[in-house]
Amino acid sequence: MKPPTQKQAKAAALAMHAAIVKHNTPGCEAAAILRTPCSVGARQCAHIVPKHANLAVSVDPLNGWALCPGHHLAVDADPTKWLQMVTATCGTGIVLEWRATVDRSLDEGLTVEQRPVSKLRWWRHQIKALNDYANEYRVAVPVPVHIRRWLDTGPTQ
Repeated sequence: MKPPTQKQAKAAALAMHAAIVKHNTPGCEAAAILRTPCSVGARQCAHIVPKHANLAVSVDPLNGWALCPGHHLAVDADPTKWLQMVTATCGTGIVLEWRATVDRSLDEGLTVEQRPVSKLRWWRHQIKALNDYANEYRVAVPVPVHIRRWLDTGPTQ
């Protein structure tokens, strides 16, 4: 089975990550913490450490809040609200660990099992890891058919 391209692997991993984050929380996580009403619209996956900051933690199942669109915009735009959410949900310790991972990856590059890898191999590894997580915790995640077939063949790349 042909392995996914980098673009396909990245899109699949981000969609899987979003499904896992939204599965772990039944409603908007910010409503009670920020004490403001939710906006209309489907919940979104808001990264705690932004995915544009670095790939190393972009699809960590814990690096995300399920937020309504309004709270997603508010938390992204206001560092005080972001810190309030961090303090109330995951704590600053995990964020510091993620930042250390990001700093390491900026110095050493992306790694899988402490070995340097290309972005392509890193994204493919993330698909496998998220798939394992979803199976272990029984989370339904969207996986395109061609990637599901690749996963089912026991990918080596």
